[in-house]
Amino acid sequence: MFPHKINKGHRRPAEAGISLIELLVVMTLIVAAASIVAARYGSAQQSINRQNVAHSLKSSLDRARADSIKRRPSSAAAMSRVVLVGPNIYSLVTDLDQNGNIDTNESRAFTFNNGVTRIVGDSLTFPVTIAFDRKGFATATNGSGAVITPVFSICDGCTASTISSANTNTITVSATGTTSIADGQALAIAVDPASISTVSTTSGIRSGAVISPPSGSSPPSLCNLLPILCL
Repeated sequence: MFPHKINKGHRRPAEAGISLIELLVVMTLIVAAASIVAARYGSAQQSINRQNVAHSLKSSLDRARADSIKRRPSSAAAMSRVVLVGPNIYSLVTDLDQNGNIDTNESRAFTFNNGVTRIVGDSLTFPVTIAFDRKGFATATNGSGAVITPVFSICDGCTASTISSANTNTITVSATGTTSIADGQALAIAVDPASISTVSTTSGIRSGAVISPPSGSSPPSLCNLLPILCL
């Protein structure tokens, strides 16, 4: 009998390599996983960029308020302010050279041209000016000269009707000038400026509330009040 010849060039199915279909499946899974990672990274990067813009705007508003309180301007033109020039640019106007006045060249522009992040809000007719008076109180006016509620949303590719906590940071400036930042769309809280009244030192004071020395006597000396000081 002749020995059985083994064809070394032929392998059984169990010993075969990866088939073309299996290779395509693996490549498809790799591409899908890479797409998910890229999408999440892009979304996270957009969120970081948006939050940086929001915090930068808040910081500028705080600086303008502090500058006005320090200088105590007596006219609207002398007030420190932030001007929202457009949906992706604003300027900060303060006393940069610390001479007590705002000069024509003391304006710094901040631009965020990433194509996604923008400033939106109700009644936003640009430019919008947020000015702070000598007490730090804020007044916001739009490009038409109308006074508006200073609530501004920094969002990623959205409009005023598509704001959500996932794509927006909202900045609110109160009437007293304090600035807050929150996720999503914030509700504007109306806070009236604190009123300052003048108290008379002569009228409306009960006589019994005034302490005076007896008639004909002089006020006690410091030694009478604290003898130890005169030992």
